[in-house]
Amino acid sequence: YQALAITRHPSSVGAWRGMDYHSLEESDSDDEGGRRVVNTHHKNRSVSPKSSNEHGLGEVVLYFGCQNRNIDYLYKEDLERFEKDGTLDALHIAFSREQEEKVYVQHLMEANGEEVHRMLVEKKGYFFVCGDGTRMARDVMASVIRIFQKHGSLSEDAARKHVIEMMKEKRYVQDIWS
Repeated sequence: YQALAITRHPSSVGAWRGMDYHSLEESDSDDEGGRRVVNTHHKNRSVSPKSSNEHGLGEVVLYFGCQNRNIDYLYKEDLERFEKDGTLDALHIAFSREQEEKVYVQHLMEANGEEVHRMLVEKKGYFFVCGDGTRMARDVMASVIRIFQKHGSLSEDAARKHVIEMMKEKRYVQDIWS
């Protein structure tokens, strides 16, 4: 499965591991396993969007992807309840094997590129990627770069540098495996 969360404030999510900066020079470690650990605990995110903004939590948008809703749509009831009760401001779900042409979370992100750009650049949001590190994480990063190019009028190099800066600021976090 794939899960992406875009949020304006780090206290909107739980603990994330695997700060994988790929080719960046930073490689410090905070746990015994050599992984960077970011703890961003929250007290109570299950509040209405209005009250979450009053508490400075900002918007929380989740992009979730799996192959088939009847087989691997993990936490279906929870995710849909979170959207209904305002814990999530938006839930975007990609079921890659339910139609002839595969649809992945990065396709949904690009379709909502203006919103993604607004939350990540204009609102200085946080971006959490969780899932397959073999292809998904790379494809999602490429989509973010394209979104920055299109909606921020940046060159590919400038958009890539912006993602790297987000990583350094711990605003682009990957919890990935292969």
